[in-house]
Amino acid sequence: MERYFIKDVERLTGISAHSLRAWEKRYGVLKPHRTDTNIRFYDAGQVRRLLNIAVLQSAGYRISSLMQLNDDEMATAILMQEQQMTVENGQLDLPVNNLVASMLAFDEQLFTNILSTAIRRYGVYETMLYVVYPFLRKTSLLWSIDNITPAQEHFASQLIRRKLQSEIDMIPPVISTTKTFLLFLPPGETHEIGLLFADYLIRRAGYKSINLGPDLPYKSLGVAIAGIKPTHLLTFFGGSSDTAVHFNEISSLTKLHKKLQALICTSKLLTGKHAADRVRILDQPEKLFDFL
Repeated sequence: MERYFIKDVERLTGISAHSLRAWEKRYGVLKPHRTDTNIRFYDAGQVRRLLNIAVLQSAGYRISSLMQLNDDEMATAILMQEQQMTVENGQLDLPVNNLVASMLAFDEQLFTNILSTAIRRYGVYETMLYVVYPFLRKTSLLWSIDNITPAQEHFASQLIRRKLQSEIDMIPPVISTTKTFLLFLPPGETHEIGLLFADYLIRRAGYKSINLGPDLPYKSLGVAIAGIKPTHLLTFFGGSSDTAVHFNEISSLTKLHKKLQALICTSKLLTGKHAADRVRILDQPEKLFDFL
């Protein structure tokens, strides 16, 4: 059984520890389990219910009413709320929380349906910004509190990649263009959801995109640049510890290939790097959208 301690649940759902204790005492439901040393913890099913309660409470439901709902009634309330939901405050809490719940349960059909519904309703761009990225941030939180397994993270990542690739495949190929983007992840970088999203945005903008994928040696990248002659090089810096090395390698490539501009998508602070010739730092997905 997964163990979510009260501080973990507070950070994951946004419900305060004080409220959780008060609800337990007042309504006698959602009673946490106890460790041998009498410390409260919640299981995955309780966390999923609390994620839904957090969404419905923010939508105006009274907590006293929510505590009386059974599972079927909770599902109906969630469905009604989903039909009324719009993009607000930079995040769509309901699909985000539902993705977390379906990931914890390894529910592929539900996970895929949530993504497909969001894309139909809001489009790929808004779904990535307001659903997928907030979901990934919650996934990172679960990693930090040691309550997600590599299998669960891989399960979710594979489904997101598959959906993005499906959306990419529906874009007609570009016959001729003034810009060609060469996409890659440097050695040690393996998380390619951002790269696939960039691939989608570039193709939708009407430019040619060639995606070389993750963990590419710089020697191979140099060969590809010489053969393809792209106008732009695009990459992501994420968890790699060799950020300075990667930046220097990319800067060297722009010096060697005089017409090449490099775009580095990263939230990492690259102090003093923004002024490098033909190397541009994009610290938010919106920056790439604006650039295109």
